[in-house]
Amino acid sequence: MVTHAVLSAKKRIGALSAYDRLGDEAPTGTQFFLGLSGLLVVTVTMAFATVVFVAAVLFGYQPSVLMSGSMSPVLEAGDVVLFEGIDPTEVGIGNVILFETPGRPDVLTAHRVTAVDSAAQLITTQGDANRGVDSNRVPFDSVKGFGRIAVPLIGLPTMWLATGQTALFGFFVLIMALATWMSRWALLDRFDPWLDGFETVSLDPVYTQMTFNASSA
Repeated sequence: MVTHAVLSAKKRIGALSAYDRLGDEAPTGTQFFLGLSGLLVVTVTMAFATVVFVAAVLFGYQPSVLMSGSMSPVLEAGDVVLFEGIDPTEVGIGNVILFETPGRPDVLTAHRVTAVDSAAQLITTQGDANRGVDSNRVPFDSVKGFGRIAVPLIGLPTMWLATGQTALFGFFVLIMALATWMSRWALLDRFDPWLDGFETVSLDPVYTQMTFNASSA
């Protein structure tokens, strides 16, 4: 009788697995891996966005989204470059500067400096991916800053919206929403299949009473 009652209690403990915690939804390795993947996507995106925000707030850097691949392969379309204000007389060859596009002051361009004419106060620029220098030189007073930090691809959603690629922007929003939802599978213990074997389980009072009565008998 004692042996039978103890075995029944042990059987009862063994039955309290992932299915008891989640009902019909038992955690799986695939589910947990998807949760980790979603968490990684959200974490990396938030980390890059935080870098841009902190640099802009603490250091006064001006973020600018690259709208073309003219600076490839060093900088790609969708990258965010943080620019620091600078005295144009301090601009040197090799610096990546942000400036008002000649003839289009409402459009900002980020290109590399190839020559500086201090006497005429004009700067010659060129995109790394372009074969020749830009046709128009940049006046000193059109320079907005020079590049300090580049954050890869974080500006893609902004670029998609600005260029009318709403389908890509919508897909990005969908992916981020899905990644956020899936990340709970990695954050909550009840979705971790590897914790199942270490769960502490209390005996059901009914089985405890059975063991006691059987021992008394």
